Amino acid sequence: MHEGREIMIDLTFLAPWIQVITVIVLSINVWLTLGRNREVKSMDVAIECQNRFMDTVYDARSLVEDGKMGDHSYYLRFWNLQIDQYQYWALGYVKTDIYRYWMRCRFREWSHNKTLDRMDYRQGWEFAIEQLSPPLGFIEFMTKVFNGSIENALDGKKEARSRMYARAE
Repeated sequence: MHEGREIMIDLTFLAPWIQVITVIVLSINVWLTLGRNREVKSMDVAIECQNRFMDTVYDARSLVEDGKMGDHSYYLRFWNLQIDQYQYWALGYVKTDIYRYWMRCRFREWSHNKTLDRMDYRQGWEFAIEQLSPPLGFIEFMTKVFNGSIENALDGKKEARSRMYARAE
């Protein structure tokens, strides 16, 4: 009977340590799970943006070319998507490597300045920013992109994020 009591005392001493270790292991597991969830969400957002882009550029562009949608509507859809992508990137839901590629495409489009119906790319930009309410910093960001300073624009991610939170307040 004496041996049973010593084992009981030893287990009582170990119980708090077992609880601490359990809490640490569970905390690490939660942290890792949240990181994986953020990665999955990031992929979901990028895919959604890509789908919306395809719908806008290919489907809506066809509607404009067929005379079923005006060029004004097209450019509003296009730049509204760009604003959403900018916000997702600034908040960390779109990886910078993916967003860099998208901005290289915007620079190329700006440089080529193709016409859709009666409005060219640059006129579409001017029209859209007059009609939409872009978040603080978006126009400056896109101006850097249009000037070919894509890396400089991307370096401002921290500032873009803080401006978005400042506007929300």
